[in-house]
Amino acid sequence: MVATLAHFAIDPSSSTPLVGANGAISGVLGAYLVLYPYNRVKALVVLYTITVIELRAAILLGLWFVWQLFQGLISLGLSSQVNVAFFAHIGGFVAGSLILVAIKLVAHGPLKPVNPGARTWIDAIGSGLLVPGGNRVAPVYPVLSTA
Repeated sequence: MVATLAHFAIDPSSSTPLVGANGAISGVLGAYLVLYPYNRVKALVVLYTITVIELRAAILLGLWFVWQLFQGLISLGLSSQVNVAFFAHIGGFVAGSLILVAIKLVAHGPLKPVNPGARTWIDAIGSGLLVPGGNRVAPVYPVLSTA
């Protein structure tokens, strides 16, 4: 519903048909961005050749959002020639993101997800870096038995 309202707010005289599926899918994309921005996702790219690329979700979804915004701004005033409700995509994406942030706030969950590639302080202790008290500890390595 938010996607439809966003489309209507931007272009109330639009004759572009709204089904609602694209706005809902965009909302799922926005929620995915809030939950898993560090995940690597594969995307099919069709330019001169067809190829598959792998990017972090934050980069891919950020580029997708900017592309939707660019196309939406270009299509303003051309609603009779354009059959895509770009601002419904934008509204759904923003709504999905904000709804998930609100759910995280109510559930007292962390707003920023953990980067799986980042070193945690527990990793730092195991690698001989400083512990929270400031003392240096020797790294502990597992002993592998060959017997």
